[in-house]
Amino acid sequence: MINMIRADFYRLKRTKGFYLFWIITFALYAITIFSKLSGGVNVGNSTNGAVGKLDLEQVSSNFNFYFLLIMPVFAFILTDFSEKTVKNTISSAISRKRYFITKYILTEIYAVMAFVISNYAFYFVNRTVNGDEYSSDIMVFTKAVAKQLPLVFAIVSAFIMIAFITKKAASFNAITIIFPFIYMVIAQILNACGAKKLFMHLRDLDVSYNFTKLAGVTTDHYLMLCCIGCAIITIITGIIGYTYFTKSEIN
Repeated sequence: MINMIRADFYRLKRTKGFYLFWIITFALYAITIFSKLSGGVNVGNSTNGAVGKLDLEQVSSNFNFYFLLIMPVFAFILTDFSEKTVKNTISSAISRKRYFITKYILTEIYAVMAFVISNYAFYFVNRTVNGDEYSSDIMVFTKAVAKQLPLVFAIVSAFIMIAFITKKAASFNAITIIFPFIYMVIAQILNACGAKKLFMHLRDLDVSYNFTKLAGVTTDHYLMLCCIGCAIITIITGIIGYTYFTKSEIN
């Protein structure tokens, strides 16, 4: 297991996705810091949940990480399927159960650490460059980022499930990248057809909306519902991914 983890990190540092993740992240943050305008991708009709400070506004735009977190899942899991090393690993080194659990935990830990490190790197650089006028108290910033962590866990878990089910880079990329846009197109069509209540429910479940909402002032009830929902998604997608992988054929 330890050798597999070492091999994963060795391979990670030599993949384009590793450098692409950090280059895109720092580029987005650099634009925000020097333009003093928060930047992000919002698929839904989200309103900014964080008011005033540039760093909190940027946290509210953390839906960017939905796409960025595709890269570590690709590097840790799909690379093995692409290079056809999975079969040899589970037949000579460890069982399918330990393989899945190791990959799942490793990917989740790396993704969450990358998310946290990126946000704090932005916070301290922004405070250094732009000063207190554009910076929140560190505890306020920490709370905003911490509230988004259950959502990050759920997203990565869903990505891991999709990776183990598809086993193909093209299919994985198509599903994960296109899904948010298709989701909101359907929601907007329902809204245009007069199904406003259903649209509001779909909007409340939209990932970009929740990133924005969690970064701002939220009620304890909303935060509890988000945490429970994310926990359920994390558990269900983890179980589905594990069950499918342990029973499916591997070429």
